[in-house]
Amino acid sequence: MSNIMEKIAKSRPGRKYARPIRLTALLAAAFMVLGSFVFNAAATAQSAGMDRAVVVKQLLEKHSEKPVGMGIATNGGVIELFTSSDGATWTLIMTMPNGKSVMVGAGQDWAGAPIIAAGHKI
Repeated sequence: MSNIMEKIAKSRPGRKYARPIRLTALLAAAFMVLGSFVFNAAATAQSAGMDRAVVVKQLLEKHSEKPVGMGIATNGGVIELFTSSDGATWTLIMTMPNGKSVMVGAGQDWAGAPIIAAGHKI
């Protein structure tokens, strides 16, 4: 470590020590702190959710997605899978008992599994 400090001191005549904090490091730290506040605000807004009716309307109007499956999660929420008729897009939402929905996931190229009748093997 002392070799590094000696090299820095030789490369900067008249200075005894290297600057401990550069402006770029200070700005980077400031942006990281600011980014964490923005991320936390977005996470809080996401966790608050939207009314299910609004979410379903947006999925239908913007992506032509309709519900194709649903189930009840262990936390009491209802999970719903929405897909477009051609399978180009899909969205998975969870609606809590208070009627607020949050998006769990979304993507492209949905391919549904074939429905197997009871007693039949794959």
